Amino acid sequence: MKRTVLSIFFLIAGILAAYAQGGLGNAIMAYEAGKLDQAKAAIDEAIKHPKASTKSKTWYYYGKIYAGIASDPTGLFVNLDKDATFKAYEGFKKAMELEPEKKGYYDDAKAEMEQLYAIALNRAVSFYQEQDIENALKNLELSLSIQPKDTTALIYSAAMAYEADQKDKYVTYTKRFLELDDVPYEKKAEHYYNLILVLYGEMKKPEEAIAIAEMGLKENPKDARLYELIAAIYDEQGETDKALEYYTKGAELFPDNFVLNANTGFAYYNKAVEVAEEIENMDSSLKKSEVEAKLKQMDELLKTALPYLERAHQAKPDNRDVISLLAKIYYRLKMEDKGKAMDAKLKALGN
Repeated sequence: MKRTVLSIFFLIAGILAAYAQGGLGNAIMAYEAGKLDQAKAAIDEAIKHPKASTKSKTWYYYGKIYAGIASDPTGLFVNLDKDATFKAYEGFKKAMELEPEKKGYYDDAKAEMEQLYAIALNRAVSFYQEQDIENALKNLELSLSIQPKDTTALIYSAAMAYEADQKDKYVTYTKRFLELDDVPYEKKAEHYYNLILVLYGEMKKPEEAIAIAEMGLKENPKDARLYELIAAIYDEQGETDKALEYYTKGAELFPDNFVLNANTGFAYYNKAVEVAEEIENMDSSLKKSEVEAKLKQMDELLKTALPYLERAHQAKPDNRDVISLLAKIYYRLKMEDKGKAMDAKLKALGN
């Protein structure tokens, strides 16, 4: 009796194994025949069987079939499953995990995983064209999980995250791109500027925006726009001394840059105005020497502002704000001829 029971047990086990193997065999035959809908149905059944689900071969073909659906050039089967790329990834990953000694289907699954990067990227483009931003971003993120340092995937993921209004992801992916050592700064520059503007202008994170700008300056100390952005952020935050520090640094490095030189000149002129207001509010009982000291301080600030404003004027000869300030400074410093020349330029420019 015991022998009969054991025989029945092994017979059933053999039938189940054959059934599972038959399901996989049917899936492979359908896949090779290009019948991806039948292959999908067969592999979905095969993968449910406990014995089949422990075999790397089963998961390898699970990945192959779903990768085939995701990349179907005929367009007949691509909509069988919107998550086809993720199921393909799951299949290849599982096939590799089931081969801890890297034998069997390990190398095949690894090679297919690398190919899946391009499939996921193409699916992202297709989803984007269909205005399915959510699935486009998901596929881009899948391509990144396969090739974490790929510049195309990082840039597209950042752009898609921004469009999906997922600003934190946009920041994460852009920073990862900017941190790549093998990408020249020329290709990064615009991404630095955009990230700074998003962090400051949209996310209201001035400290993080400045940190990114400083990171950019370490990589390229001769990027004039980074000086402009850092100074402008400090200026808008009311940290005028820090703003002036960066305006001045930038103006000295870039004597032909209008923005840096003009704003440096404006900053020193504003300091002179503050001193003038102090003089106006001084007690009449103060000694003449104290008033004269203040006047001297004001004039020194105007003298400091002057060369920056003159360089700004050379860069943009028709800028009315710069011409107007130059006229005022020239007259104050008893440089009447130059003051009159600025007045004539203003008059020529009209209202």
